[in-house]
Amino acid sequence: MTKHYHSYDRPRQALLNAISKCSPPQTLKQLSLACGRNHAYLQQYVERGSPLSLPEDIRHKLAAMLNVPHESLMSEQLEHELAKQPKRRKNDTMATIPFLDHPQHAGFDRQPWKMSGHLLASMGYKNLSALVLVQSGDNAIKPTATLGDFAIIDQTDKNPHHTGLFAIDGSDHIKLRFLEQPHPDADTVFVRHAPDDQGGFTMSLSSINIIGRAFWKLCLI
Repeated sequence: MTKHYHSYDRPRQALLNAISKCSPPQTLKQLSLACGRNHAYLQQYVERGSPLSLPEDIRHKLAAMLNVPHESLMSEQLEHELAKQPKRRKNDTMATIPFLDHPQHAGFDRQPWKMSGHLLASMGYKNLSALVLVQSGDNAIKPTATLGDFAIIDQTDKNPHHTGLFAIDGSDHIKLRFLEQPHPDADTVFVRHAPDDQGGFTMSLSSINIIGRAFWKLCLI
């Protein structure tokens, strides 16, 4: 005797209920073909339990054609598995990052960038008002950064004791340089064009106007 899954299986019953309310009428065969499957696909699903559950793409197609929520066609097992997963944030606050007010950016329509606030927070940047955009004003550290490349700068981090890429105010232009302070109390800083640069030179820390640490860079191709 053929086992009728729809007699006790919620998604199969939901499918048949939705079909019974269709206007104009629809058949399992017609819907199977409309989903890009063979004519017996949904008949086998309902009567023989094959497949055990509808794939996501088929659920969404059927839901659209039958005007029902796609969740109603989801197997209870899959629904339970999804319920165990961490909830996604439905609303992500978009952070607005403006261009630094600097002579280098004058004369251009510099629209602020929008970035995911959750992403920035996950990276440890919670004081979003301290973030600004700058544009590199020279080619000195090519290929790390070239003229016109963009970088997001954290203005609260101007401490080169932890080596990194920093934006430096060069009066009429902005430089991106790797800075390293030998020890926290030193008034000197090593200036390099690349992290592994064995050359470089030393400058007085007090003579360098550090804008902040770069943590995100967009290069022009």
